[in-house]
Amino acid sequence: MNKKIDKIIKVASDYHKPLTRESVTQWINQFDEVDRIFILKETLHILKQTYISEDQAKNNLRVMLSKLCTKYGFSTVEDFLENVTFLKCQKAYKSQSVLLDMLKTIAQSDYDIDISINDLDNNKYWFYLDDNLSTGSTFFNNIVKTIDTFSYDKFKEQNIRIISCFFYLHVWGFKNTKFRLTKRYTTEIDNKITYHRFNIINNNPRIHSHYNNPAFNCAYCKDTKDVRVIEYLDNLPTMTDYDSMSNKDFAFRPNDRPKVETLFSSKVSRDRYEKIILDKGLDILEKVGDHGKSTRPLGFVNPTYQTLGMGSFVFTWRNISNTCPIVFWWEPNGWKPLFYVANRGL
Repeated sequence: MNKKIDKIIKVASDYHKPLTRESVTQWINQFDEVDRIFILKETLHILKQTYISEDQAKNNLRVMLSKLCTKYGFSTVEDFLENVTFLKCQKAYKSQSVLLDMLKTIAQSDYDIDISINDLDNNKYWFYLDDNLSTGSTFFNNIVKTIDTFSYDKFKEQNIRIISCFFYLHVWGFKNTKFRLTKRYTTEIDNKITYHRFNIINNNPRIHSHYNNPAFNCAYCKDTKDVRVIEYLDNLPTMTDYDSMSNKDFAFRPNDRPKVETLFSSKVSRDRYEKIILDKGLDILEKVGDHGKSTRPLGFVNPTYQTLGMGSFVFTWRNISNTCPIVFWWEPNGWKPLFYVANRGL
């Protein structure tokens, strides 16, 4: 078991609160003994695909600048940087501010340029950078506040374009965000915002002919008719008139999806791993009693959704998303997390 623990520590070697053999052992010992080796093995398999180190983040930003420079028709990255302003909508300890500080350092060291921040009047391109679009609420609220403060009429008259870029983008939240923006500004807004991402999480359960085989590269349990799970869903608040996606018909992935397994080591391993972390997440919440409406065993989700959680696997050197299953990051009530959340309480 120690060999697998050491490999997990190596993958996440630069996490803000370092993992140690003792801390990982404390975490894994909270699971049933028969499951521990399996959980460690599968967690390692997932982390190798999903964890973003600080060095990887810097490389991603450099690649992003190069590709967007070409896409938007600039001859050099320097020209591109001199014609965009970066939106800083979040507080200093949030992910956006951290990424902008990193980008600022890269722009100075690689191109000798001081990037523009929130200079809305003097730039046609507004650049929104963040690590994760999950439900999309943060992006939606930040963009609406920025446009409305600037004036939507002026935004249109000056033909401003918003370039958005995320380290992780969840398809379900992305679709909902686009829909909410068109409801607020008409479909015209679709032509003014472009979306770019390094990793895409196909978690949209609305399967149709043009979206027939979602990867479900997240924790998204199938319906095993477990009475405890059904009762949990039944006791969540329902708001089906608010959004057709909010009802529990979308709480489970279809039993025959994904057709090809890309995240877990096998389909059998997916089924077993998802069941273990769901059951353990329910154990945690039962001990807590009252908790936030967004808190679910598989991670935070829109509180109107009658589902089990986002099930994200979004891990970076600076933090873990609270949309990940709570077994990874829950800390109160004596649970020992694998990854401690940064900035708790701020």
